[in-house]
Amino acid sequence: MGSDKPKLLIFTDWYLPGYQAGGPVRSIANLAIDLAGRFDISIVCRDRDYLSTNPYPNIPANEWVHRPEARVMYLDQKHQNYSKIKSILAAFPTETPVHVNGMFSPVFSVFPIKAALALKRRHIISPRGMLAPSALALKGTKKKLFLAALKRLGWYRKAEFHATSAEEVRSIQTVLGIDSARVSLIPNIPGSPVATVRTQKRAKRLRILQVARIAPEKNNLFAIQILRDIPPQVEVEFKLVGPVYDQSYFEMCKIEAAALPGHLRVEFAGSATPVEIEKLYGHFDLFFLPSLGENYGHAIIDALLHGCPVLISDRTPWRDLQGLQVGADIALEDKVGFVNFICNLANMNEADYCGTYSHIASTAATLMDRPDMIENYSRLFHE
Repeated sequence: MGSDKPKLLIFTDWYLPGYQAGGPVRSIANLAIDLAGRFDISIVCRDRDYLSTNPYPNIPANEWVHRPEARVMYLDQKHQNYSKIKSILAAFPTETPVHVNGMFSPVFSVFPIKAALALKRRHIISPRGMLAPSALALKGTKKKLFLAALKRLGWYRKAEFHATSAEEVRSIQTVLGIDSARVSLIPNIPGSPVATVRTQKRAKRLRILQVARIAPEKNNLFAIQILRDIPPQVEVEFKLVGPVYDQSYFEMCKIEAAALPGHLRVEFAGSATPVEIEKLYGHFDLFFLPSLGENYGHAIIDALLHGCPVLISDRTPWRDLQGLQVGADIALEDKVGFVNFICNLANMNEADYCGTYSHIASTAATLMDRPDMIENYSRLFHE
């Protein structure tokens, strides 16, 4: 920590080279990369990827590992305790802000907050969508009791909060009773437009991609069920890329997929690395993710930045996609709307498709003021 730059200490369950946790890893990595020139960043996380039982190979645990954007400590299971978390925090100057990501992880959310309170350190909590109604609906009783207990203990009285959307600001205020003055609204920092070489679009054929874990909140089953109403003259290939989070839900998805007629093919591809996913976009005509809710939706904006139209629910920050001609955001109750969009897109030939969607990546880039976001994050952690 010999740098003259101000320090920033980040706690999160998963970080690079992990990728299976999806959006949160991307959010923190993009933040670290873009703030590396302004802050001396340290990140504390698990020594393995989401859903993995094995540590990262060739990465030493419980010591600082230097990456280009930050130094990272990957804690093994033996050192994932309050004593270790507090000792890490205590080694930093008292003015170092502590950035806590998530709400329910004992080691990487609760312990850092407890240690920050004990050591009287400034701490900023990013719920990462965990207070959204759709997220609290899953294991809701347990989560609500947990939050109520911490509120009674006064654990959030000294905390500042970071939200990435207006919806998340409202969730923080509603669930925790936090005054809006203590909540900073700054969107996640996205990637950049990517030049993608596409294979041609054929009329009456549609290649659909989904990048998401297999879990109820991602609504994968609904996406498969929507295909039932696609007429037989339209050929659809639907590839779902992502780890299985809920095995029983996955079994339901497989049963539904197996029952579809022959002109509708569904493939469960499992996990893929970011590099592997990057290569997929040019082979697909549509990104389809009708999730129950997204705090940000990195997979959605990634698809747009690769020039791929998206079909999503109306429960994400990405709205009015029809007006922008980059896809559609449709209410989950409007199943006919989803089917009609898919059929209309399927009927397009290459000329129609390119004439409608050739501007997607450049339009997506205009939706985000990256320099302004970086400046706002810098102010957040400097205050």
